[in-house]
Amino acid sequence: MFVKRADGSLVKMTEKGYDFEAILQGLITEHPDLLVGDQIDPEQPRRWLVIDQEVGVPAAEGGGGYWSLDVLLLDQDGVPTLIEVKRSTDTRIRREVVGQMLDYAAHTVAFIPAERMRSLLEDRCSKADLDPGLEVVALTGTDDPEEFWSNVAANIEAGRVRLLFVADRLPVELRRVIEFWNQHTDPVEVLGLEVRQFVGEDLVTFVPQVYGQTIRATEKKTRRGPARQWDEGSFFDALAEHGTEAVTVGRRIFDWAISRGLDIQWGRGAVYGTMLPVLDHGGADHATMSVTTSARLEVRFSDMSKRQPFARPEHRLDLLARLNQAGASIPEDGIDRWPGVPFAAIAESMEEFLDAWDWYLGQVVEHRP
Repeated sequence: MFVKRADGSLVKMTEKGYDFEAILQGLITEHPDLLVGDQIDPEQPRRWLVIDQEVGVPAAEGGGGYWSLDVLLLDQDGVPTLIEVKRSTDTRIRREVVGQMLDYAAHTVAFIPAERMRSLLEDRCSKADLDPGLEVVALTGTDDPEEFWSNVAANIEAGRVRLLFVADRLPVELRRVIEFWNQHTDPVEVLGLEVRQFVGEDLVTFVPQVYGQTIRATEKKTRRGPARQWDEGSFFDALAEHGTEAVTVGRRIFDWAISRGLDIQWGRGAVYGTMLPVLDHGGADHATMSVTTSARLEVRFSDMSKRQPFARPEHRLDLLARLNQAGASIPEDGIDRWPGVPFAAIAESMEEFLDAWDWYLGQVVEHRP
């Protein structure tokens, strides 16, 4: 490899491995474009939002970090991307790394919910003096970060994740495993990425290459499709894939919202549809919940905290207690986040669940500044 300088001279570049695994890990974290999203999806190139590096992965509900995931990212559709970095000189890259990634994937889906990923992003942005909301807007190209986090939650629940093995050189044996794995897993996507490094004089060049996308694997994976404007018909058609109970719960919420005069806002997700009942009162929008075609909803406590009277934690805790009486099972620290509630948890107690929301609307309407 040669690099041509502005003066016309050529610099010979020589391939060089990474001295430490942490160097390659840091490069990816600081420059996620090295993950060449157009090689992963030429039709809709993947864009990346770094959540954090050295992410603790619990082995059980409520546990601490039993494993440490090298890098966790989300793409513009809210698909979690788990990265394990190894140098080609590390003998574990041939066998051990596969089992390692299986542990990470299974336990990330089970024990790192969307709210936790959001919290990790907020912590990272706080240290870097960045606005996490603007980071999401820049990633998605939309002005609704909350819909993005609903998509993240839905992807996690569906087990839709991307596993990415990264090295300076991927052994042939590992590439075969990746191709086989990717061909026979759905909705999980399994890929390998080489980031080869070339040095010469004062220059360093990186050459990334994605592996694992055989024609059969690519054809098998469900296409994401472009962003779409959802409406009542398409939303309930998609929800019907989860069965009659899911449609019944969704319809109860929709009918309740219409009967209370709430504004129904429909999302533009490429994969999942979102229904957002919003109360317009006192010249401001007051959030309720985000209902998705994955047969779950998220209570928008973090948005409520920006409007009175629910800016006060005790009001949000009161609503949380009422929702939990209806089967929601939301932890107390959920009042600062977007905790998820599967439809199955509230299907048998919809009247009590909607009574809690009637109480919420009454508190907003009766509030005097």
